[in-house]
Amino acid sequence: MRPISVLVVGDSWSSDDGNPAPGGYFWWGEMAPEGVSFVMRGTPGKCLVDTTSPLGEETMFRDRDADIAAAPDADIVVVATAGVNDFVRLARDDNYLTLPVFQAAATAIINTYIAAKKGVVMVGVPLVKGILIGDNIEAQVIARQYNAWLADFCVSKNIACVDPGFLCNAEGLKPEYDIGDTTHLNANGTNALKDAIMGCVKAFSGRKAAA
Repeated sequence: MRPISVLVVGDSWSSDDGNPAPGGYFWWGEMAPEGVSFVMRGTPGKCLVDTTSPLGEETMFRDRDADIAAAPDADIVVVATAGVNDFVRLARDDNYLTLPVFQAAATAIINTYIAAKKGVVMVGVPLVKGILIGDNIEAQVIARQYNAWLADFCVSKNIACVDPGFLCNAEGLKPEYDIGDTTHLNANGTNALKDAIMGCVKAFSGRKAAA
């Protein structure tokens, strides 16, 4: 049986293209367990839906069909993360996007992958320091509401959702998982996230083998 192919889309948390995080980011390829291969499409700074980001219109929402086309044989799509850069922007501009906009974009992304007959693993939004800055409580509230909605929506769609909250505390990333910039994971954090995601991948692999 061929290896399980995992397409990984998202931002710097799912990128292996040389981000400044020694020991992190590269587990997707270097630490893939036997029987699993990865196709990387994560891009640092990429947003879920924000078309005013430095990457312009390159967002997970707009690229969902192109991502599928880049790896048509992928069995599973992992979205890591599902919008952290959008919520960092929201923390700085409370006139940015609303919860329904995020929900609609995530719904479209998920439905696209399901229609393409892919297993799906969504990684929620970690409340990094960039979201917790200042007094913009609304951004924090919306981020938590979005994560709660995403978890419930994934259950309704029978797909996996990883809550990255275990990597964070009230001030952002836990020190033992922080590369040092309050936003990105070190090797320990990367391994912890890997274990959570790979649990979902292995469960899917087991179901596929039994089918």
